[in-house]
Amino acid sequence: MRTAPPVSYPLGPCFFQRALYIAISTLTVVVWLAWTLTQSTAWAQGAVALVGLGLVAWAVVDLRVAPAWLVWDGDSWHWETLQGQVCEGQVRLAWDAQRVLLLHFDTPSGGTGSAPRWMWLARGQDATLWDDLRRAVHAQPPRLNNFGGTP
Repeated sequence: MRTAPPVSYPLGPCFFQRALYIAISTLTVVVWLAWTLTQSTAWAQGAVALVGLGLVAWAVVDLRVAPAWLVWDGDSWHWETLQGQVCEGQVRLAWDAQRVLLLHFDTPSGGTGSAPRWMWLARGQDATLWDDLRRAVHAQPPRLNNFGGTP
């Protein structure tokens, strides 16, 4: 079986991810606002403020993307930063929308250190390498379970 060619794809902010977070946050705030109309004023204001702060904190932490690369060397996956941090792991495709991928990055030890566990990648980050990245993600051989079959 032939493997996909090596590829090094830049990780950065993904427009689709940001748009999805904004949509989820907006919907959540609208639902909370609708709920607060039936509650007392003080309780409602506190609830909206708490939900709003939680959504902002979630988005800020998750959208903070340090410059890094997802590297397929033909044999294994690596996450590499400008500071020289390298983390080897396995990439599992969670969602493929042709122009956007959601990948799950697992390290053999189970701890990721500073490597992200979920990665949103978009074609716009490097359109020339996009097809190579998708080939590498889809060309991985299936992992076998303890009984000799695919999980």
